[in-house]
Amino acid sequence: SEALQGLTPLDGKDKARFGLEGLESQLAYRFVNPDHQAVFRATRISPIATAQSYAFFGVLPNHLTAHYELSYDIQQAALDRVAFWLPEDTPSSLSIRGLDGVQWKEFDSEVVDDRRKWTVRLAERRQGQLRLAVDFRRRVDEDEPRDMPLPPLQADGVAYQSSLVAVEGSAELDVAVKTDGRRVD
Repeated sequence: SEALQGLTPLDGKDKARFGLEGLESQLAYRFVNPDHQAVFRATRISPIATAQSYAFFGVLPNHLTAHYELSYDIQQAALDRVAFWLPEDTPSSLSIRGLDGVQWKEFDSEVVDDRRKWTVRLAERRQGQLRLAVDFRRRVDEDEPRDMPLPPLQADGVAYQSSLVAVEGSAELDVAVKTDGRRVD
């Protein structure tokens, strides 16, 4: 809320008279006597973010490789950090790279319930498009059953996320994907 004493809002004609024509702000005022006061409350607008993720898995005889690309669309306000979730059994050490000029200061992870939350602190606040690449390699024991769930990446704090997944097998393995998801050509 705002509190005004001794101030009068400027309309279009007044703005032109004071050399402020073209000023879009509704926060332009004039005063007649020096005994005036204005109190304004400024609050940070919360960003609205959506995400698109692409997951590329390589299923090899003794390991699984994962490459994710996470693309955020950030509107209304800028972000200084983003976060995403992976299953707890994914490696606690992985590679995160900024794409298209995105730079980060640091990243870390914490285990919450049965998932690992990764938080990436950006070098500067970002709005609009923000893209990250995430890579890891997980060892798979030779005698481990071959029904292995592929680790999904879930963006945190977004209005919605859509995802595409690709799986590449090895010539040494018979790889079949079991999913309820819709197939894309």
